Amino acid sequence: MPPRHRGVLHAADLAQKRGLRPDDVLILQGDADTIYLPGYLERMRAAAGANVLLEGSIGRAQDGSSRLLAYRELELKVDQVLRAYEVDDAQETLVDDKACGYRLIDYQRWGGLQREYAPDGSELHAETTRLFLRARALTGATRRRVERAGALTSPRRILEDPTLYFCTAGYPRERGWITRFRAAAVRNDGPHVALGQALSYANQAAVRYRLGHALVLFWILPWVTATVLEGRPATPLRGLGLPSDTFSRNDLVDRPGAVLKRLLDMIDEPDTPLCRLLDQCANHATGALA
Repeated sequence: MPPRHRGVLHAADLAQKRGLRPDDVLILQGDADTIYLPGYLERMRAAAGANVLLEGSIGRAQDGSSRLLAYRELELKVDQVLRAYEVDDAQETLVDDKACGYRLIDYQRWGGLQREYAPDGSELHAETTRLFLRARALTGATRRRVERAGALTSPRRILEDPTLYFCTAGYPRERGWITRFRAAAVRNDGPHVALGQALSYANQAAVRYRLGHALVLFWILPWVTATVLEGRPATPLRGLGLPSDTFSRNDLVDRPGAVLKRLLDMIDEPDTPLCRLLDQCANHATGALA
């Protein structure tokens, strides 16, 4: 049972003992190493609504570190290559586990946070994103950004493993993939990121991985989801050889993690239209870093 799910069950038990109805209870997820700015609780509470998943405005605590500032500059230089592929905020499907909320009654209708595993036995993470994909498929749930509810995430994961964090754009990949990635990172041509005081460095393999994760999570996934659930023609996806027609509403309900993993796995597939697009974008971004 996911720890956050146990927390929700405990909150539900407390609410029942106090005579509160599930539609009167707002669950806010949090992390111990995230700083929640003044007014966060009140603004999330004010924005709550039926069948809505709330997400606060996420920033990163910098604490004046020159290495973190240099790392952030590196991120921005690489990510600007994908500006043309951005979707509207309302279309995004990725949810930050650390700064989101929902009514208890909606959580129960959506089926709650669930465990899911890859074929090699690795547990799939990003459980709140998977919850939201299921919620959209089951009930037409929407996501609401609460701009004034601010939260600052810890740079701990960046400092612990800058190469992994940079390459996945912060997405929590499964253990099996991380094992293969770390094996590739020790090779001469493998992905590599170095934090510097004035300038951080990423080689082309690392840049390509970051662009791949960002493209899948923030562009391809929203369009695939819209195609499956709304029948919206996915014109931007044409020509990339994406398997959007192989997914169904039931996939998003029963195994949203498998959908996510299938799309992310395409980053590593050679000689595909997506592979060629990533190579082109990585060349562009690497040239901008020179």
